[in-house]
Amino acid sequence: MRRKFQVILLILVVVILAACGDDTDKKEETNQTSQLGPLEWDRGASTILLRMDSRPKEAAPQELDTRIPPCTLWGDGRLVWLNELESEKQVLEARLNDEKIRELLEKVIFSGFYEWQSDYIIPNSANPYIESITLNLYNEERTVSRYSGWPVDAYAQILKTCQEISDTPVLFAPEGGWLTAYEVPRVEGIGYWRWAKDEAGFSLAEVTNNNPRWITGDLAKAVWNTTIETGSRLGVLEDNIAYELVLRVPGVSRDSPPEPTE
Repeated sequence: MRRKFQVILLILVVVILAACGDDTDKKEETNQTSQLGPLEWDRGASTILLRMDSRPKEAAPQELDTRIPPCTLWGDGRLVWLNELESEKQVLEARLNDEKIRELLEKVIFSGFYEWQSDYIIPNSANPYIESITLNLYNEERTVSRYSGWPVDAYAQILKTCQEISDTPVLFAPEGGWLTAYEVPRVEGIGYWRWAKDEAGFSLAEVTNNNPRWITGDLAKAVWNTTIETGSRLGVLEDNIAYELVLRVPGVSRDSPPEPTE
């Protein structure tokens, strides 16, 4: 009987200790959140709160222009991210409320963002990629860039949160964008589009040398679908000169000018 009582007492002690442990973990989690305090951010639609980027060390300008950052969160709660499928790339967007914005920002902070340092040591591999995370809070912008791995696989984990935080993503389709033509060497045996400048209303020679033109409608969608969604280079001929076309869309592309006001 005494032995049975001792066994019951031991079980009770284990249960109590386990409960205390759970309470301690919850308190630590609560303390971690409370120590952060209220997050304040610029709620402007043109303000980038969070950007995750990935780009090769060496790339042609037109290749960089067509690369969409994997994740961007704007001050008004608009979230844009890249969903890479086997045969295509999707650009998705959603609108986050304050609770979701805070959740995503806390994911970055609690992963150790403000303790990380950039790592510019180039690995011994062909054309390595550099990844970066930029956070803009309390009027202070900080960027961490790394060629090598991130602590606790943080980049991949934060990106996963970005891609899954919204329950209502929609496929982005541009209404317009800035068209730029890059003159490139003509390669025999490659199929090119023929540029119909009379129908388009302008020549490709007019939109080279950092002189982009705002286009809308079917033309904008055609360039977007080819260069972004399929990841292909869009080669076009005009007067036997070869060009590659790029469409940069405000609020999506990395370095797009703002939408024209007129």
